[in-house]
Amino acid sequence: MCPLGAVLRAPESTRASVASACASRVLENAVDGSDRGAASASERRAPSRRRLASPGVKDRPPPACTAVPRWCTNRSTVTAPTYRLAVGAAYIDLVCGDITRQDTDAIVNAANRSLLGGGGVDGAIHRAGGPAILAECRRLGGCETGDAKITTGGQLAARHVIHAVGPVYRNGRQREAELLASAYRRSLEVAAAHGLGSVAFPSIGTGAYRFPIDAAAAIAVCTVVDTLPSCPSISLTRFVLFTQSDLAIYAVALAGCGAPTASE
Repeated sequence: MCPLGAVLRAPESTRASVASACASRVLENAVDGSDRGAASASERRAPSRRRLASPGVKDRPPPACTAVPRWCTNRSTVTAPTYRLAVGAAYIDLVCGDITRQDTDAIVNAANRSLLGGGGVDGAIHRAGGPAILAECRRLGGCETGDAKITTGGQLAARHVIHAVGPVYRNGRQREAELLASAYRRSLEVAAAHGLGSVAFPSIGTGAYRFPIDAAAAIAVCTVVDTLPSCPSISLTRFVLFTQSDLAIYAVALAGCGAPTASE
C-alpha cells in the first residue's frame, strides 16, 4: 500500500527527507543522454502551479528533467512512457503531452460541478471533443466534488471522457486531500464499471483550483496505486503532464511508490 496518509500527516522536515530520498531514486533510474530539457521561464513563474515549501529540496533542480527528451513539450502527443511503474499486472505511466490527444479508452476531465465546461483542461477537452460531450453532460445533472461521471469522447481519440470534480484548495483543512483522492478513485471505479482498459489523467486541481502540486502529485499517484488492484480491467493508467516541471514532480511521487523505469 502507498503510505499516503502517513506522508500527508508527517511534519514538514519528514516530508522533505522523503522527497530528497525520492529525488535520488529518480536520478538513479533516469536515462543518461544529451536530450535534456528544463522548464521555461514562463513555466517556472506560473502562479497557479504552487509548490509546498520543503527545506533542502525547493532549490534542487527538478530531478526528472534529466530524463525528459526534447520532444516532451506541452503540445506533443507523447504516448511512450517517460516513466513507468508496474502495479501487479497493470502499469502507471508518466508522460508530458496533450491530454486531449491521448488514445486511451478514456481521458479524465478536470471538471467543475456543473459539468458544463470551463477553462483550462476542461475547456480544452470540450473544444477538442465537440458538442456531443456537452450534450451528454447536460443530462447528467452536475457532479459532486470528489465524484466522477462518464460521457462519450465525441471527436476525441479516446472513446470516453470521465469528468472528475476536484476540490478548490483553500487552506488544506477543508477535506481537500480527501476529496482529491476521491476524484481519482472514483474515476478509476467508473472506468472499471464500464469495462475500460486504459485511462489518462491530467493533474487534477493544480490549475485554477490552486492545489499545491507536490501534495497533489503524491495524492494522485498513491490513490491510483491503492485503487488499481480493485479495478482489474484497467491495465494502463497514464498521467499526462502539461509541463516538464510538472512531470518532474510526478516522477518524485512515483518513485515514492517504487523505483520507476525511465525511458526515452
